[in-house]
Amino acid sequence: MDIVKLQFRDIVATCDWTTHDDVETMLVDLIGWLVYKDKDTVKIACAKADGEYSAVHAVPTGCITQIVTLVSDPRQTQGDPSDFADSAY
Repeated sequence: MDIVKLQFRDIVATCDWTTHDDVETMLVDLIGWLVYKDKDTVKIACAKADGEYSAVHAVPTGCITQIVTLVSDPRQTQGDPSDFADSAY
């Protein structure tokens, strides 16, 4: 399972009277585990444990502008936890 950065164009709405010139869509970047992908939807999770996911975002493929793989299957690249003992994390 890869960790990816997904960029998508999000819907923006207003609740007041305005002209259309004041309303624009926005680009959103989302980073997480790529847990599902088909022709209609891509799902990204922010956390995973014991086969379950937390904070899953389902994004319609028509809104996606870019998907970049940041880490390919991180189980292949895990280090020893003691490697990070002096880090800020």
